[in-house]
Amino acid sequence: MDRREALFNQIESYLRDELTADERSAFEREMAANTDLQREVRVQRDLQHAIELNGVESTIADVDRAYHSPKIKSLTWVKIAAGLAILISVGIWAMTRASHTDKLFAEHVTEEPGLPVPMSSEASFEFYDAMVDFKMGKYDLAIEKWSLLESSGRFNDTLDYFIGVSHFELGEYPSAVERFELVNADSEKFGAKAQWYSVLAYLKLQELDKIREVKVIPDSPYAERIAEIRNALD
Repeated sequence: MDRREALFNQIESYLRDELTADERSAFEREMAANTDLQREVRVQRDLQHAIELNGVESTIADVDRAYHSPKIKSLTWVKIAAGLAILISVGIWAMTRASHTDKLFAEHVTEEPGLPVPMSSEASFEFYDAMVDFKMGKYDLAIEKWSLLESSGRFNDTLDYFIGVSHFELGEYPSAVERFELVNADSEKFGAKAQWYSVLAYLKLQELDKIREVKVIPDSPYAERIAEIRNALD
């Protein structure tokens, strides 16, 4: 296997969420420092989406070719038509569900502005230096810098939340959810917000049952919006 093929397989495993936690962390650290790799991941993700959307159309074409093959001329058109009807129905259902959840996501997604950066932050320079990157949309760089602070034991919920949001903004929804789940639900500042972002990530991941299973944090300011999403899914 050449290097190019190995890279393709690694990116595919990453996008399919088939890497171990350590492998994913190592890959994302490499991606944070390598703009070419980031571009490769984006291209491959777009290709996967295109393949998924075109899958039904390709399958129908395969059935059509099969029908005109001498090997199966004995099949009746009624059977073929029934099969096509099922495929088309499933395809329409899948695309409709995807567009429906994308619409829900667009209607409800919120932007995290980040924390104010004080004029003098010598005691927490590294943290606020990364916050500046976050505010500028350099999410990969912010993740890299904040990850270096984790061993200090400071900013636990804060780091998990903002690293999670950074992954979210990069479209790395499984990694985002992993971080949000680490945020203490009792955290006054970040508990409810982490849960809200998890619900949005589940929408993107098409993990709709998880949205239904979420135990909304008491007095969450997002409780009504989570209920709206649930009702829209039923």
